[in-house]
Amino acid sequence: MVDDEIPLSESMVMRDGRVENVLRVKQGQWIHLPLEAVNIDKTIWGDDAWEFKPERWEALPKEVSRLPGAYSHMLSFSAGPRVCIGMRFAHMEMKIVLHQLISCLKFKPKARIIKGTLTFSKPYVEEDWKNGRPSSLPLDVSRYLPDEAACI
Repeated sequence: MVDDEIPLSESMVMRDGRVENVLRVKQGQWIHLPLEAVNIDKTIWGDDAWEFKPERWEALPKEVSRLPGAYSHMLSFSAGPRVCIGMRFAHMEMKIVLHQLISCLKFKPKARIIKGTLTFSKPYVEEDWKNGRPSSLPLDVSRYLPDEAACI
């Protein structure tokens, strides 16, 4: 191990007021990376970064694509050879929960659905296909109880 300098993507103002473009690290020095802070950083995610807004995943800010990460540019599970060993378990848990929820619901299309083929085949609402609108799938969702004990 030797002393080193880590280049920064943005300048950093030090306690004494100096502006640095590198982080100097001495041999044996510990560095804490607050990965949890990256997922709520307002400079990356916007002023509403601390709010729960699932719709933000429909159009991610450009800054997000610069982030490393094992999953969707998020550092919740870290990345690289030291990625969280629980990441796949967490994904499996979410899949199981979704299966439990979805298996207790009944889905019925609200409109006539047809197969539309441009580059790929996918379902379209017939009216949307005829009028050149993007694919959508409006659904009526109701509770379905095949075995009440299995539903949450």
